[in-house]
Amino acid sequence: MQTPSRPVALLSGPAAFGGAQRYLLSLLRHLPAALVALPPVDAQLAAGAEATGRPRRTAQGPAPQQVADAVAATGARAVHVNCTDPVAEVPLLRAALATGLPVTATVHMTDRYARTPAAADLPAVYAALGGVVAPSRPIAEHLVREHGVPAARVHHVPNGVAPPPPVALRERPAGSPLRVGCLARLTRQKGLDVLLDAVRALPAGTVEVVVAGEGREAAALAAAARDLPVVFRGFAADVHGFLADLDAYVQPSREDALPLALLEAAGAGLPCAATRVGDVPEHLDGAVLLVEPGDAAALAAALARLAADAGLRARLARCGRERVLASHTDAAMAACTAAVLAPAWGS
Repeated sequence: MQTPSRPVALLSGPAAFGGAQRYLLSLLRHLPAALVALPPVDAQLAAGAEATGRPRRTAQGPAPQQVADAVAATGARAVHVNCTDPVAEVPLLRAALATGLPVTATVHMTDRYARTPAAADLPAVYAALGGVVAPSRPIAEHLVREHGVPAARVHHVPNGVAPPPPVALRERPAGSPLRVGCLARLTRQKGLDVLLDAVRALPAGTVEVVVAGEGREAAALAAAARDLPVVFRGFAADVHGFLADLDAYVQPSREDALPLALLEAAGAGLPCAATRVGDVPEHLDGAVLLVEPGDAAALAAALARLAADAGLRARLARCGRERVLASHTDAAMAACTAAVLAPAWGS
């Protein structure tokens, strides 16, 4: 596919490291681009950017001139904003537009969980962008329906991941609990409270759960899980190592696109259960167990099925890995992103 003939500055706000930042690093690896980050820069993002060998700059601050100076230092001719939280990043979008360069963005989530006064500014900001990438069809439809972004400027590009090495499924002693993991920001959007309710509904000894991630609801979730077989281990720098220590994976999101963590787990050959959100049903139906978002009873039933049926686990492990490797690599995602945004970037 076509790639941009001119360098692009990938602009990132000061969010904690997560799926949106892994997405950004994928673009950085595969496109002729430079990273421009606002302080404080997450250590994992900085290390990942350094490993790509691409140029990177840290803006002195969030003011438009500070952002413009950092972008100019990269020699970039266009700016692509990575919007982890579109409402919180309205100032970042405005700063990018103030550079006078062509500006595009990837919007990783809707503003459904961020209804603040700043949300009223989104239609005007989006209207000034040359193009918007939406990692799921529901996000694309939301941008057009709720914010009036012309459909021709909204591009649905499903997420992809670097092909993960396969994990060796652990030998479980008879009667031992299924070790289930989840990688997610600890926010309401990710549905960890629903996962706790599901675990609470299961007979003792069915599962043990390990959650990797950080976020504003960490203390509340830890308190709610006090009497459950659930461990919150904080940020996981070694994602493959985390996945390799599991029997299965669960993604209980209330709203999501096509979660990178789910793709990584399925691609590594772990049997997975997930909610019917974003592009998950379209791309992973039949390769993961699907339940409705917010339905703790259905999620508990899915986890019980995984715990009881070794044949089901083996089939999902095989199908999930095949599906991800065939259709959801980050190289293909980056190439498609470059192709749809090339006109806006002036390529």
